[in-house]
Amino acid sequence: MSFYIAAALLGLSSTAYGQSVSTKEGGITYSVSVPDTTASSGSGDIYIQMSGPSTNSWIGFGQGSSMSGSKMFIIYANAAGTNVTLSPRKGSGHSQPSFDSSAQVTLVEGSGISNGVMTANIKCSDCKDLTSSSSSWIYGALSGSALSSDSQSASISQHSSTYGTMSLDMTKAKNSDNTNPFVTTSGGASTSSGSGASDDCAQAAGESGSATTNNGASATSSGGGDGNPFGSSFTGFPTDRGGRGPFGSRATSGGNDKRAAATPSACVGGGVNSGASILKQNGWANIDTRNRILMSHGIIASLAFVVLFPIGAIAIRLFSFPGLVAFHAACQTVGYLFWIIGFGLGVYIANKMNYINQPHAVIGIILFILAFFQPILGALHHSNYKKFQTRTAASHGHIWLGRILITLGIINGGLGLKLADNSTYGPIVYGIFAAVAWVTYVVAIVIGERRKARSIQSRPPKYDEAMALRSRSESTDATAPQEYYGRRNK
Repeated sequence: MSFYIAAALLGLSSTAYGQSVSTKEGGITYSVSVPDTTASSGSGDIYIQMSGPSTNSWIGFGQGSSMSGSKMFIIYANAAGTNVTLSPRKGSGHSQPSFDSSAQVTLVEGSGISNGVMTANIKCSDCKDLTSSSSSWIYGALSGSALSSDSQSASISQHSSTYGTMSLDMTKAKNSDNTNPFVTTSGGASTSSGSGASDDCAQAAGESGSATTNNGASATSSGGGDGNPFGSSFTGFPTDRGGRGPFGSRATSGGNDKRAAATPSACVGGGVNSGASILKQNGWANIDTRNRILMSHGIIASLAFVVLFPIGAIAIRLFSFPGLVAFHAACQTVGYLFWIIGFGLGVYIANKMNYINQPHAVIGIILFILAFFQPILGALHHSNYKKFQTRTAASHGHIWLGRILITLGIINGGLGLKLADNSTYGPIVYGIFAAVAWVTYVVAIVIGERRKARSIQSRPPKYDEAMALRSRSESTDATAPQEYYGRRNK
């Protein structure tokens, strides 16, 4: 299940540099520019700029919606402290990303460390998703002392509180000059346009909103400079987007920053052209509220599909006591109410994070629609069974729909944990509970069906069945040869 903050920040100027899309997270500016030739062909070079305070040990930017499989660009101070080392890496889950020697990336002109700002201008020749209107990216950084290494495979520690995901509109990042847009020439000396935007620039901080520039480029982001896209960490079960971010493990979140751009010119150093509008940030009231909603969605939905629905279904098959049907109905009804609440929270979160098209959300919607018919079929099954003492079409529909709902709901819980990029123990705990519940449920189905088959064989025939048997018996007696009881001949 990320919070998207629309932040349209362009880099178009007649005398400065070509067009790009940029966003600032945690005091660090990330910009992407796509030359027209690349945009036309769908492949080729693109230019990326990362610019932030040199008080960061490292700064990272990567393609993808999560750390796993992401193509990452990590920069840190070189040994001399005069330039940056560019380390292309490949993400592999929640472990340290490894150096990718096959990456076609180059540190180009304009990179360096100056006036307390670390800037990397990067040419990427094998980046993907170059023309998407919602290209997924991740970012992260670690505050601390300079790494001071020339090695591209240097060990890096987990990120600090700056990490998250963002979505960039690559169609707005076209650069007609087909050159590095982040370098200008002045008096024969090349300079980088990324000198580090001031804190007065538009800065996202885990809120949602939008901004546009005079020529329409846009970028959306989630997580912000104060935390990850799904909020700060918590120790609950079963969902925790904040448990781990794209560039490492658990971190704490900061406050609810609602600062906006004081003046357009204040952001020129970060690659934002004059004319950019003030970034408006709305949405979550605070991080605690966000975390409570996320945690509530995961727990309530799991209680429905891993606890209440299976208990009701298992009881009706394995037990026999007065009020069993009422107990079954109560479990399913409470579970259904829990699911309605969990679904509502899920839709709210998915809309906030722009995740409504993710498999977890789509399956959740399907489950909600199917679950609507389950109590109706259950009532028809109960009514018909009392009348006919056998299963009807409504019975089979109720039984099989229940099996589908429980199984698909349990699977979707796992997809939710994957979408939330949860910590390792979260999926393990959920997996154990879910596996026990589902296996017990399947065993109960098998036992229940066998019991039913035996009861059908052993029960006395119904009135109409008995009359049919008697009729067949009388017909057989009438046509059978009569026995002769006379004296036999000796």
